[in-house]
Amino acid sequence: MIDLTAGTVPQLLATENRVCSLVWLNANLFVYDQLIDGFCRGVANAVKIWNTQTNEVVDTEISTAVQIIQRPEIVGAVNPIYTPTHTETPTATFTPTLTPTAASYQNLLLTSMCSPDPTSYRVWRVRNSNLYPVNFTWDLYGTAQSGSGTVPAVNGSTPGEAFFQTVTVAGANTTRIFVNGVLNNTKASSTAACATPTFTFTFTPTATDTPTYTPTFTETFTPTFTPTDTDTPTATATPTATDTLTSTATFTPTLTAAPYQNLLLTSMCSPDPTSYRVWRVRNSNPYPVNFTWDMYGTAQRGSGTVPAANGSTPGEAFFQTVTVAGANTTRIFVNGVLNNTKASTTRAC
Repeated sequence: MIDLTAGTVPQLLATENRVCSLVWLNANLFVYDQLIDGFCRGVANAVKIWNTQTNEVVDTEISTAVQIIQRPEIVGAVNPIYTPTHTETPTATFTPTLTPTAASYQNLLLTSMCSPDPTSYRVWRVRNSNLYPVNFTWDLYGTAQSGSGTVPAVNGSTPGEAFFQTVTVAGANTTRIFVNGVLNNTKASSTAACATPTFTFTFTPTATDTPTYTPTFTETFTPTFTPTDTDTPTATATPTATDTLTSTATFTPTLTAAPYQNLLLTSMCSPDPTSYRVWRVRNSNPYPVNFTWDMYGTAQRGSGTVPAANGSTPGEAFFQTVTVAGANTTRIFVNGVLNNTKASTTRAC
């Protein structure tokens, strides 16, 4: 018989004189040798297992002859032995962070285009192959001419496009474009003029009726008296036909030209009104008309041909001027005669 009534729980479990050879079985159970007569006996009936969770000795049937006797106050007593707490160590979980990779920037492409009047101004095209609009600045190398614009994003496989103009100067007219101050492209200007359609004018005369004179035939009767017997004078009339007039009518057409109508000048919207303005010329005459134009107070000038009207639809021609400070007033002339004057709109298309 193993009697636990001889000592207290602290004496049995926590003092060096009462417990030896302590070994933990798990978080709640440990095995110890009970001192008998001051010695660790290590015999089967002296080995104990203590449950730190219930604070009691566990009967493990180490020996069939062992019987555990426990005082009632020991049950539920506070275990003075340090009870380790099992703490789980969290396992780090790797969470990948998706970092988008931006497509590399592609430089804008500058191209010198044909100009309706290359002696007055040059036309430039900017193309953008990026997926977003790009703001740019431009200058004409070696001059004070400069400007800015925005070229739209690429649309599928079609690059975005923007246009601007420079006033023609002597030399190569080399132009540069920059994005955030970084040079993207440089081009010398082409001197090619845009093709102007050729119109063939056919004049159709208008016939004017001239009245035709119709002569009238008039008979003249001359009576002749022949005397006979006195008793019965008889007058006999002998008519004599006299042609008064014979005339031949002649048809003479008269060509009457319609009066000339002045050309009409209109200021249109511009894709980039800060760089250039767009003008439309309309012709209501039945024949093409050559014209010249100038921007009042500047050196900008040019010429063109506007087609004839087609029925009730006027012929149309277009030209551009480089934007300057002020009203950008533009005039058109035919044979040196002023036809129309307009101040420019600042409206963007």
